[in-house]
Amino acid sequence: MVQRRFPVGNWMALALACACLTGCSRDDSTYKPPPLPTADALIDHFNAITTKDPVNVVALHALYVPESDLQRDLIELDRKMTVMYDLDSAMQARFKESWNPANPAAFVATPNQPATIVERQGSRAVAECTERNGSVTKLYLFEHNGQWRLSGLTLENNEGLKLMVQAGKLKETDGLLAPMAQHGRAIADRVRAGQFATADDARRAMISSMGPPATQPVS
Repeated sequence: MVQRRFPVGNWMALALACACLTGCSRDDSTYKPPPLPTADALIDHFNAITTKDPVNVVALHALYVPESDLQRDLIELDRKMTVMYDLDSAMQARFKESWNPANPAAFVATPNQPATIVERQGSRAVAECTERNGSVTKLYLFEHNGQWRLSGLTLENNEGLKLMVQAGKLKETDGLLAPMAQHGRAIADRVRAGQFATADDARRAMISSMGPPATQPVS
């Protein structure tokens, strides 16, 4: 799976640091995966969208299906993240700068090595892929309504997300990302259209569009 970093912190810190990649289909609400009737078809598709730049984070997100309420919440958080990856990509293309110069890797999706299936059991399977940093990620696959998808268990077992859940920070982090995700798509479009003279202009527009920060406990 593409390496992801999940920021945790108060709204002001996230906005001012603005820890905020794809040049492909960007409307995550309407994107639909192609037919994937087998586990092998799913892995072939996964490899096609995650093993080279630009990583298609929208197509990757569309593969997740929850099997629990927690996984549903994690997938929704992942949806918000895809907006920020797209915004960072637009900033890199236009200004050669990350959205958050203090943490340039915060919203950059790095390609992984091709995944391979290592376990099969009826309507379920497990695959593994090696990340750029050498770590190995497990992908949990299952058949859902006649199509193969990535189980939300894949996100549930993500180390960063697991720590977030254990620390009780999931709801807070989702709330911090919500205003960014709400306005990030429009700002990315404006960046691509050349409506900002500098990267700082785009950052200021993003912060302004989100309005005044809500009071949040400091982590």
